[in-house]
Amino acid sequence: MIVGMLDYALPPDQPADLRQAHRRTRDKREADRIKAVVLLATSWTAEAVAEVLLVDPNTVHAHFKHYGKRGLEGLRRVGDGVGGSVGLRKAKHLVELDAHLQANLYLSAKAVAYWVKETFGVSYTESGMTAVLRRLGYVYKKHRLGTWQGRPGSANAIPRNVRPYPQSPGSG
Repeated sequence: MIVGMLDYALPPDQPADLRQAHRRTRDKREADRIKAVVLLATSWTAEAVAEVLLVDPNTVHAHFKHYGKRGLEGLRRVGDGVGGSVGLRKAKHLVELDAHLQANLYLSAKAVAYWVKETFGVSYTESGMTAVLRRLGYVYKKHRLGTWQGRPGSANAIPRNVRPYPQSPGSG
């Protein structure tokens, strides 16, 4: 059985059973969930599986967790009333979201998820919205803390020979 959340070991017969179930299924989402469990059990990292299946690593962890609790039935039921949301299924919604993001700057996936909820009535978690944004080609990069130096010679460059402000009498 499953020893821990990061221990993706399965009994020796289960990967073969999962491969058979994968061949039998006609549901692409169920097939991807089965692949996630098999790949995790064969020493793939959750991040690598997520990259291949184009999902969030948290989703991969959730698939393994559902399999551990309910077996194949747990993989079939994910998204069918057990968790998840309907999502942005209409291509026009994704196009509208993309156009909105081209015109508006958001500082977090959570803020984008709020706009999607208000506009389309579809709820997303922050990690779920991050996956949607990645699928649309958006990348979040954390800014570095520190002083902006600009390019040397540009109007935004900070001169290197600036002296500190003199202290006023009595301060210090």
